[in-house]
Amino acid sequence: MVRQTTQALDAESLQIFVRYAGRDSSLALLADPWETVWSMKERLLGRLDAAGSCKDMWVAHAGRACLDEASLATAGVREGSSLELCARVRGGGGDGGSTGAESRSSFLEMYARKKPAKANPLEDKLARWTTCQLSGERLAPPVVADELGHLYNKDAVVGALIAKALPPGLAHISSLRHLIDLRLARNPNYAGQSAASAADFQPGNGADWACPVTGLVLNGRYRFAVLRGTGLVVSEKALKEVPAAVEELVGGAWSPTDVLPLNGSTEEAGEVVPMHATKDIWASIFTSSRPEVKETYGCRALSSRGL
Repeated sequence: MVRQTTQALDAESLQIFVRYAGRDSSLALLADPWETVWSMKERLLGRLDAAGSCKDMWVAHAGRACLDEASLATAGVREGSSLELCARVRGGGGDGGSTGAESRSSFLEMYARKKPAKANPLEDKLARWTTCQLSGERLAPPVVADELGHLYNKDAVVGALIAKALPPGLAHISSLRHLIDLRLARNPNYAGQSAASAADFQPGNGADWACPVTGLVLNGRYRFAVLRGTGLVVSEKALKEVPAAVEELVGGAWSPTDVLPLNGSTEEAGEVVPMHATKDIWASIFTSSRPEVKETYGCRALSSRGL
C-alpha cells in the first residue's frame, strides 16, 4: 500500500497552498512530492515580495516545523495540504535572555554548579575580635596578641609551638616572647548570648569584653589597642580623650610607642616596630610599605638585553 502511494505521488505534482505571514490570502503552488523544503522556499521567495533569504524563513505544516533538507513527501505534505511560511525570530527578547549554552546539557550545567556563598564582611570582622585566630574557638582567658595585633587563646598557641604545628602564616611567632598577655575587662552588659542573632543570623553588638574606661564593646565596631608594658586593652577613644584615666589603670604614664593597635590594618602594624627590630626590616615584611618602582621604556629595553 505504501509503494502504491509513493508511485502515485511520483506520477503527478501536488497542488499545495502556502500562507505567508502578514498576508490575508494563500498562494497556490505546484510542487514535486520529492522536492526539498529548501527548494520550495526558494521558489516561493521568487514569487513573493518577501524580505530576507531562505535562511531567514521556515516552513510549518500541521503545527510542526519542516526540516529544510526533508522532501515534501517526507514532511507529510499531500495534495491540497496547507503550509505556512514564517520568518525566523533572531536574538533574545521575551525568551528569557541568551544563555550562551550550545545544548540543553550545557544550559543545565550552568545551574547545576553551586555558586560559593559570599561571606558577610561583618561576620568576618566579628570573628577576628571574638575568636582565636589559630583554633577558631571563642576567646577565653588567658588571651594573647602577637606583634601584629591578632588575638589568640594562649593555650592554642602554646600547644602549636610545642607540636611545631604553627601554620606558615604565623611563622613570626617562634616563642612566647612574641606574644603579649592581655588584660581584658568583662562586658557587664553581656549575658553570654551568641555573637549572631538567631532570628536573622546577622552579627550582633554583644561581646565578652569591653573598654574599662569608655565601656565600648570589643566587637570590631570600634578601634582598640593594647599597651605593651602592661597588656591593658582599651579603646583608642580612651587613649585620645581620657589619657589620665588610662594612666590610673596602668599605674603610671604611658608612651605612644607602647600602643599596639589590635586587628589593625597592615600599615598600622608596620608603623609599630617590635623590640630588637629595626624599622626598615620590620616594614619590609609588609607589601604596602615597599616603594613602587615605575618601569620606564629605557629600563625595560636594558633588561631585555641582560644589562
